[in-house]
Amino acid sequence: MLALLLACCACAETVEAIVDPEVDLLEVDHKLYELGYRDSACNGELDDVTINALCNFQTVNGLEVTGEPDPDTVRLLFSGEAISEQAYLNALAQARAAQNALRSGTYGAEVERLQRALKELGYFQGNSDGAYGEATLAAVYRFQLANGLDETGVADSTLLVRLYEGAPVSWDDFLRESCASAGESGAHVRRLQQWLKTKGYFRGACTGRYGEATQQAVKRFQTAMNLESSGDADLATCTALYSDVAEQIADESSLRRGAEGQAAAELGARLSGLGYPAGERFNLRTELGVMQFQLVNGLDVTGVADAGTLAQLNSEDAQAFAAVSLSAGQDADDAQQLLRLATSCLGQPAGFADSLEFLEYLYFKCGLVLMERARLTAEPARAGATFSGGQALCVSVDRQEIFGVATADGALIYCTEGGYIVMRYLEMMQPEQIWTLQLEAK
Repeated sequence: MLALLLACCACAETVEAIVDPEVDLLEVDHKLYELGYRDSACNGELDDVTINALCNFQTVNGLEVTGEPDPDTVRLLFSGEAISEQAYLNALAQARAAQNALRSGTYGAEVERLQRALKELGYFQGNSDGAYGEATLAAVYRFQLANGLDETGVADSTLLVRLYEGAPVSWDDFLRESCASAGESGAHVRRLQQWLKTKGYFRGACTGRYGEATQQAVKRFQTAMNLESSGDADLATCTALYSDVAEQIADESSLRRGAEGQAAAELGARLSGLGYPAGERFNLRTELGVMQFQLVNGLDVTGVADAGTLAQLNSEDAQAFAAVSLSAGQDADDAQQLLRLATSCLGQPAGFADSLEFLEYLYFKCGLVLMERARLTAEPARAGATFSGGQALCVSVDRQEIFGVATADGALIYCTEGGYIVMRYLEMMQPEQIWTLQLEAK
């Protein structure tokens, strides 16, 4: 059944659907989007995107795969009992959690299989020799970037599920979808801004809106790369910007998540001494501490301890932890990005002191800010309230406050000292046990 998610795209080529006139296709589109089966804009038409989404929904939920909004499909779609694509993939990821991750220096049949799969999707151009070398590392970095996963260079269980069983995005499709021009907005524009900022061409806030500052940054990048200086992030520009992601990430002078040894331990000790969260190794909690330090000290917030960050950290002018409150609005892109990031953390070592640190980490990675806990805005949930995917919640269980991110199917992803947990009984809780949180500290 797992491979059927990949095969369902064939439905669009064979289905000639007769739609019941009483079925509101726009509502069907929105529900499929809410459950994670489609990413593009909803238009209320039974086009290829909708048919593919219906095929995947029917496959996951054990229905006859027709690609049509037939009565059984529509009934389950709006029943509140439908399995979301994310819940399905989470279950697969947990089932694979025991599988050893593949990383630089490993070799064997599983690495060869990884290379072949990445090659089919356009990420890997070398020989499938079963050795996890620099070419494989670069391909993994690109795949993670294109598929919304943390760029670690490690093929962990989350990556393997996405690659083999989760309808992965090809490199060509990612580049085409990354193209943007002035006036556009969305997650693809925010990613463009973030990567231009990483390379030193963009200095503004990564708002996800393609304005004058973004256009000028693109022109500077295009000039440096000997491309036509149009100011539009066309296919050639995106190819040049994202193709060397591994080279950009693998800067040897920087410390990033996964680093161990004396340098990582000294980084953690220095951060802890200034009041920032950190571990003995560069784990997720240390990355949070680095991002907080960078924000307080006026540096680019990347989560990577580069030469500038390390110099400031070890200087007499290093600023200790201070609560910082910045205005940051929430939109659909933010919510979906939060949910994707939260689910990508499943199966990784946690390391956070509590569930609110986990929430803080998600906010920073999505370009939002949450550092002032005492002034966090919370609103009590109403009776019968439903929660959208990516919504930040606080729930009270056995007199303990738990902070996490809601999924579209009514679950909550949060973190404890022991790891990540998916709570699936929100609908059974009393309204006074649940609060909705704002994505900004007032």
